[in-house]
Amino acid sequence: MDKGMGRDCAFLRLKIFLIFLAAGLMMTGKLYAAAPAASDAAEPVQIKTLENVKGEVVRIEGRMLSIVYSRTKNAEYEKFLPIDEEVELNGYKTTADIKPGDRVELVCEKTVINQGTPEEKNETVVKKIRLIKRSVQNPSLYSSEGDR
Repeated sequence: MDKGMGRDCAFLRLKIFLIFLAAGLMMTGKLYAAAPAASDAAEPVQIKTLENVKGEVVRIEGRMLSIVYSRTKNAEYEKFLPIDEEVELNGYKTTADIKPGDRVELVCEKTVINQGTPEEKNETVVKKIRLIKRSVQNPSLYSSEGDR
């Protein structure tokens, strides 16, 4: 009889364990269901980085600047970027002084919103423009003040 009672106790312990396991799983499922989705409650996540780009100005239209940043035998790689309202200029007095052919270095602020989600957005804005070399085609840009 001792063997029978031992089996009964082991079976009873197993039943109790399974009941507690099932109850715990049901409670956990209810907690997950009751919690609001992270995307509903949270503000969009923004990641901002700075990026330096050197290249040759192709065109400037209003608050947009286009530069070729790389050339190969068969291709040119161009970026068309918006210029920030409060852009810092180094070597220029205004953005109107920037001409095609000028070699420049740009500091761009790249913002990634909701990275890794279907709503992901990328925005890049030029924050600083530094003149490296004026275009030879535009000698009239040199001032007599010696800021070459």
